[in-house]
Amino acid sequence: MDSYLKYWGVMKPFFTRPESDEQIFGCQELVELRDQLLHSVESIGDISMVVSPPSGGKTTLIKWLYHQLPYKDWEVITIHLVEEHTSHDWLVIKLANFFGVPSNLEQQVQYREILRRMDEVADEGRKFLILVDNAHFLKTPAAFVGLKQLHDLQKLSKKSTHISLFGHPEL
Repeated sequence: MDSYLKYWGVMKPFFTRPESDEQIFGCQELVELRDQLLHSVESIGDISMVVSPPSGGKTTLIKWLYHQLPYKDWEVITIHLVEEHTSHDWLVIKLANFFGVPSNLEQQVQYREILRRMDEVADEGRKFLILVDNAHFLKTPAAFVGLKQLHDLQKLSKKSTHISLFGHPEL
């Protein structure tokens, strides 16, 4: 990791260097986008999408949002997709890894364990936010099934989750 940081000339990993609002939201349109995003994230149980062309600031927006939400109120997972996903189980795999759920369990058992862990977050009085960067890599309807399953399943639990997808216009 140190050689990577040295190569790119940064002193700390990307998500540990918060940017100021002025650095990110220099124009009124971006301020309005920020306010809409914060409002949508507060709408627990929903799925939101932020779509812009490449280099439109989506990852920077995720980074900013990550730093804006207080840890005492939020559990945030950021998922950066780097390849196409066509299978319905990509999200279960990511969430199981995040929560430390063994990967050798049956998928339904994994779902139950993930929901149990999400309920624990809700019992602590916190909300759970899933931020998916490069969501345009979800190329097939099957890839969205995992999102829908989680969305539907969490309605049966304590409803403390919001999902935000960030991607290119083809999303």
